[in-house]
Amino acid sequence: MFFLKELEKTIQLHPSYFGPLIRQHIHRELLQKEEGSSTGKYAIVCILDAFEISDGKVMPGSGSAEYVVHYKAIVWRPYKGEVVDGVVVSVLRTGFFVDCGSLQVFVGRHMIPSEVKFDANATPPQWTDDGEQVIEKGTNIRIKIKGLRSEVEKMYAVGTMKESASTSGISVLTLKRSALLPLRRRRIANWFAQSKAANEHKDYCNNTAARGVSSTELRSFIAFEIIWILEFVIRSHVMSPPRLKEWLGPFRPTRALTPPPNSAAEDPLVTNLQRAIIAQQLAAGSFTPGKYTHLTHDVSMPRERAVHEEEAELLSKEQSARHLEDSYDDSTSSISTTSLVLEHINDPSINSTLRAQRGEKYTDDDEPGQTHEQFDIEDGRYQAPVAVDKKARRLLWIIGSICVVGWGLALVFFLMSGSYKPISSRPHDPLASSTKGSGKKVTMDEVFEGHFSARRQSVSWISGPSGEDGLLLEKGASDGAYLAVKDIRSRDKDHASKPAPKTILMKKGSFEVNGKTISPSNVSPSKDFKKVLVSSDVKKNWRHSSTGKFWIFDVETQTAEPLDPEHAEDRVQLAQLSPQSDAIVFTRDNNMFLRKLNSKEVVQITKDGGSELFYGIPDWVYEEEVFASNIATWWSEDGKYVAFLRTDESTVPTFPVQYFISRPSGKEPKPGEESYPEVRDIKYPKAGAPNPIVSLQFYDVAKNEVFSVEIEDDFTDDNRLITEIVWAGKSGKVLVRETNRESDILKVVLIDVQKRSGKTVRTENVAELDGGWFEVSQKTSFVPADPDNGRQEDGYIDTIIHEGYDHIGYFTPPDNDKPVVLTQGQWEVVDAPSRVDLKNNLVYYMSTEKSSIERHPYSVYLNGTGKQEVVSDSGSGYYSASFSSGGSFALISYEGPGIPWQKIISTPTNTEKYEKVIEENKSLDRVVRERELPTLHYETIDVDGFTLNVLERRPPHFNAKKQYPVLFYQYSGPGSQTVDKQFRVDFQSYIASSLGYIVITVDGRGTGFLGRKFRCITRGNIGYYEAHDQIAVAKLWAAKKYVDKERLAIWGWSYGGFNTLKTLEQDGGKTFKYGMAVAPVTDWRFYGKSTLSYFDAFFPGPSPTPPPNLCPNSLTSHAFSDSIYTERYMHTPQHNTAGYNNSTISDVISLSQNVRFLVMHGVADDNVHMQNTLNLLDKLDLGGVENYDVHVFPDSDHSIYFHNANRIVYDKLRWWLINAFNGEWVKIKKAEPKAQIDGKDRRR
Repeated sequence: MFFLKELEKTIQLHPSYFGPLIRQHIHRELLQKEEGSSTGKYAIVCILDAFEISDGKVMPGSGSAEYVVHYKAIVWRPYKGEVVDGVVVSVLRTGFFVDCGSLQVFVGRHMIPSEVKFDANATPPQWTDDGEQVIEKGTNIRIKIKGLRSEVEKMYAVGTMKESASTSGISVLTLKRSALLPLRRRRIANWFAQSKAANEHKDYCNNTAARGVSSTELRSFIAFEIIWILEFVIRSHVMSPPRLKEWLGPFRPTRALTPPPNSAAEDPLVTNLQRAIIAQQLAAGSFTPGKYTHLTHDVSMPRERAVHEEEAELLSKEQSARHLEDSYDDSTSSISTTSLVLEHINDPSINSTLRAQRGEKYTDDDEPGQTHEQFDIEDGRYQAPVAVDKKARRLLWIIGSICVVGWGLALVFFLMSGSYKPISSRPHDPLASSTKGSGKKVTMDEVFEGHFSARRQSVSWISGPSGEDGLLLEKGASDGAYLAVKDIRSRDKDHASKPAPKTILMKKGSFEVNGKTISPSNVSPSKDFKKVLVSSDVKKNWRHSSTGKFWIFDVETQTAEPLDPEHAEDRVQLAQLSPQSDAIVFTRDNNMFLRKLNSKEVVQITKDGGSELFYGIPDWVYEEEVFASNIATWWSEDGKYVAFLRTDESTVPTFPVQYFISRPSGKEPKPGEESYPEVRDIKYPKAGAPNPIVSLQFYDVAKNEVFSVEIEDDFTDDNRLITEIVWAGKSGKVLVRETNRESDILKVVLIDVQKRSGKTVRTENVAELDGGWFEVSQKTSFVPADPDNGRQEDGYIDTIIHEGYDHIGYFTPPDNDKPVVLTQGQWEVVDAPSRVDLKNNLVYYMSTEKSSIERHPYSVYLNGTGKQEVVSDSGSGYYSASFSSGGSFALISYEGPGIPWQKIISTPTNTEKYEKVIEENKSLDRVVRERELPTLHYETIDVDGFTLNVLERRPPHFNAKKQYPVLFYQYSGPGSQTVDKQFRVDFQSYIASSLGYIVITVDGRGTGFLGRKFRCITRGNIGYYEAHDQIAVAKLWAAKKYVDKERLAIWGWSYGGFNTLKTLEQDGGKTFKYGMAVAPVTDWRFYGKSTLSYFDAFFPGPSPTPPPNLCPNSLTSHAFSDSIYTERYMHTPQHNTAGYNNSTISDVISLSQNVRFLVMHGVADDNVHMQNTLNLLDKLDLGGVENYDVHVFPDSDHSIYFHNANRIVYDKLRWWLINAFNGEWVKIKKAEPKAQIDGKDRRR
């Protein structure tokens, strides 16, 4: 049946998709990945509309962004008994497969009319009734569904051609389901079937113990062991061995006394598996003995004909068909295959058949039969069945019992030893795994198409009207409600407690207003859950900003009305509900308005907003560099005041970006101007240029009055960056964080709105402390007073510098500049605080305490005691955490180095214990294990007294006696990190896996999470230490015996491109011979915009490790650009002329000493302007340097995506590197012209 459903999909976009057309890219990705796919329950036939796309979340360590897309689609849900049409795709002796869209149906021989027979001699093979009806590959056929099975992303079915089909045939075959392995774990049996020696079995078990096994693998393993042990019991007790030999002899694969040359010793598990399949075929009456003769090793039997590739494929499909057919609704089941043997052990028809066929050779259907003597399945000798005396039988029974007991004790020991752990509790460690010799190499297509992307479940925590904790905001619930609030514990049906029933906010995914159907794009419930603020028809502006039409939805009546009834069709830039659920403040045409919910009246707050003056929303620079959002409006908790920014960018210069191929504005050119490029003028403050003037203002709701507050000892307007505003509870006070323009002086201002006064309560000058800078952060958390709970006064939690490292401090009262130091040590906090549990006086945070390349969630009390890990026994790994509104629950995401997983847990102080795994990424685990991935080796290297993190990716089958080319990949930006323990299979993995090169990543000085001394040493002179450290590590690797020192290259994108050129310039060809720079900065005076989330452009396609939230201070935490970015690390050009000169790529003579280098850039790059590369090319021309290649991409921005450009970038990198390491560029450098003289080549 067909339905119209509202579905949800998380789309991961590479930075190449970012830009004005991002919505189209998301829609294209949605169509490509979802149309024609299956959810396991529905087949998606056609996507009609993507009616809501969430704000993107940048993924730490990847640069990609994650968008939650809600869309409508026509879906097909097949039902038992439904008649469907399809196309035959495969024909076997046991039946045939039919494709019905995304549903694959298997029609077994018992579901085919008896007059239709299989014709193996036909080409191609077919089922036919003497030629009148023919079923072959490509035949259109109508069938009836008899049984269904759903998996996570797949649907399977069995069907029938009979009008009234019997299911007996199916039910007999399904007896093998639990004894044999499930379809999704067939590779275990395949592995056993391919085993060549017992030591391979041992290696497999060791590897399984090292990584932990899934529950499915354990069940399969136990099933095999049960078959083995029960068979022994059968032999020793149920029937005598000769009797069993007589019964099983004709079809059991034999074991000869001496295996023939080049044959493998028999694996007993394979034998039992084959016997189980054959026994079930006997029971079903479908056994074809000759089919298995190619598995025997009996030297006494005539040599069998070779199995051709086509036949082998058919045999493989037949076995798959049996696995497929065995798991559907119309079936019975048994605990093991051995029970099937027991069931038919006294079947006279089977016994008589066996007796009649004894002594015959079993052949394929198309071969004439040949005879031979009966053989012994135990020792290979030919003999007649003989009796076994009672003593022997008793002895065998005793031995069998001992074996069973021993096996049971071994199983208990196995479970108790900890070797068995699900993926979520013991992830696979790539450092401990061995490379499979038969695995596939990683391909570029797989990386681009996201084959190695981990699935992630998103959780939207929400607080209840009375502060209830553990609530989720759920969209597109399975029960049909479009928007509902439910308790997290309702996800676990077996949970002891009875969670409160869900609150349905919106029953349907659309509603009507004045006869017009509205499809929501974004929804925001009021705190009392009585109203929902809905946006529709959203259009993107910049990265974080958009415009749309807004509606107020009433939960009780399930009806809606326009936000502004008199301007229902006008587009709104931002709208926010009051915490008291009684009003909405919004910005339209850069002016602010207020709508009270108890009336339809709209009050205009500001009136002079325009193209260069913004109210309540940031301009482009503050949106991109400071807030990473379009929000510059903040309600007070009591709903009495609104704080907002007034931004004047009238003095900011504009920068033109030219588009030669496309027209991003969507406007048609004027007649006669079609051949001119479209020019987009953007306000860009470069280093030293005027910044926008930003001031904080307030609106008194009751008085309908706008006012500002004078602040004592404040920065001047042209030397101030307002980076955070936090309301201090219901006290009418506001905390404001601001820095000077160069970001080395921090002031925390406390404003009393009621008294309309403000003062600076805390000042820190890191220029004097360590010469460093302050990063932008919006993590300050207000802590209200609660005398009964030990908090006598208000306070706030903020990141502080303590003994050279970033830690967290508790300032109470707010005007106290001496904090309670909550964390301390030679490590740093990240994303701190993550959540404050006011009930238990706990602060949650992420930490690098175990390792600077790992992340673990911790908690600590407000008095600085009781620090503990949130995840017990977390071991080595990279974690992220999202806490519920009250801190009682947390979504824990394991990001690597093994396969990522997610689970929801109750936090340690929650007396109600709860834990539920919601994602294990089993499909990714299978993909990874089938590939030959590089092995990862983490090291620390000492350079000039500083410890650097280094990651070495070695190719599969690494041999230390050989010499390998080495590629260095780095980003190296201030505060960034590229060496960490997140799981990722990316372009670097492809280089190591498929090209066989070693890939090194070094986080040199200036990068993050190793303390401020390590990080801030680069200030004012960026490029020097970053390049120096790459060269120092390269020299160490060049000295290794397995490294070819003549084949060392380095590459990077954006800041990494800058450091690539800086390294080549500083090294002068002594260590590195080649370099590849993509979108590089060459002069920091030209630097227009640096979005750090772009750093991982080296990773094309969806990201493998998308964390649920942003990670401040990490590489992708915020976007810092323009004057704000450059001046933070370099001061202004007026204050640091020498530093800007030194950081410029200018020594072209040194660049000429390298063998060759490559530069690529997007012409429409609004981040690192094309001006940078053109300036470098001009210098190279003036210096007469020609040992380089250049590739420019029309209309591509910093991600280089336009018109297939992104794939060309990586193809260019790949082939250019291959040519470099193959010595082609050396030949070019030493090339001499040739001339033909007298028919001979003579050098001039």
